[in-house]
Amino acid sequence: HLPFYELQLAAAYERAGDRAEAERLVERSFALIRVTGERWIEPDLYRTQARLLRARPDAAVTEVERLLREGLTRARALGATAVAERIEADQSGR
Repeated sequence: HLPFYELQLAAAYERAGDRAEAERLVERSFALIRVTGERWIEPDLYRTQARLLRARPDAAVTEVERLLREGLTRARALGATAVAERIEADQSGR
């Protein structure tokens, strides 16, 4: 469950204002998933990565949208309805 804990730590860094460390932890979580196969956390990682990117002044809207679409696709494939709903809310700006 290390990717999950890394994601929680990334969220804490984001709240503390250290987006660079949060981004590093999200990337590390993606790398861990490739090794461990723990795909259940992947939709939340895409959602978090999109949120972190959106906060940048130079954010490419198309990349944020791509990340949210990918997260939504993965959430639906996993049957993770609650995560899918959160991603849909992010897509609509709620």
